[in-house]
Amino acid sequence: METIIKWLGHSAFEIIVGGQNILLDPWLNHNELSERKAKDFKKVDLIAVSHGHVDHFGDTMEIMRNTEAKLICTPIISWYIDLRGIYKTSGRNIALAHGGTVTLGNMRISMVNALHPTALFADEWPLLKQYSQDGGAVGYVIRTPDDHSIYFAGDTDIFMDMQLIEKKYHPDVAILPIGGRFTMDCESAIMAVDMLKPKYLIPMHYNTHAEIPVDVDKFVKDMKEAHPDVSVIIPNPGEAWYLEK
Repeated sequence: METIIKWLGHSAFEIIVGGQNILLDPWLNHNELSERKAKDFKKVDLIAVSHGHVDHFGDTMEIMRNTEAKLICTPIISWYIDLRGIYKTSGRNIALAHGGTVTLGNMRISMVNALHPTALFADEWPLLKQYSQDGGAVGYVIRTPDDHSIYFAGDTDIFMDMQLIEKKYHPDVAILPIGGRFTMDCESAIMAVDMLKPKYLIPMHYNTHAEIPVDVDKFVKDMKEAHPDVSVIIPNPGEAWYLEK
């Protein structure tokens, strides 16, 4: 079954498995790297949000109001969504906690740990500057019917439990932040690959703004020296990358 991964800039991704799509951290409208904005998505099957910061929770509410997308998130974000009319009873508001797994269509999605301070900046934030708790940052592992495993780390530093993620999920693809300052940097990402042992690495959360600059060519060079058997994928925003069957 065909699996396509599209980087939409920053930490936003669209993954398409056999025609079913999932958006990860869909920050689009104010994401200068993304040519596609929330209004451009007419069909979304799933959304998975790693945490509530503006550049990750992003345009989740707009997309859910404009489509029939189901949301996977922490219980506290789920409660927030429920209070705004997308009820848990609707089947579209799906809470998970660390270690939890749900199968939706042709994707099996597990929530895993991440290490990052966070809170929910949502509808109230632009006008009232109010934010809520969000249950903490998480990552996700998506498994396809072809038994491919895609690890989306979200915002995180390196942590030793990545060894357990490798042991349980054996990720073929690791999507890791490399920008530093708010997440792990390039050096830590290369160390994380030691633990995760993926076939492919896709970096994210870098060069979006001046606070997270990365010399991508140097990162690719350093990765090849440290892990010559791991392919580093640097897609242009919106470009489709096909995971081999």
